[in-house]
Amino acid sequence: MASMMRRSEALQTLCASFKIKLRCKTAHSSQQN
Repeated sequence: MASMMRRSEALQTLCASFKIKLRCKTAHSSQQN
């Protein structure tokens, strides 16, 4: 059970960082256009 919780936590952090990266990318592209 503990390992599953840890895995979900890692997944959440990964998703968060990915969303931040996507947001940064969209912001940069919108600024350039």
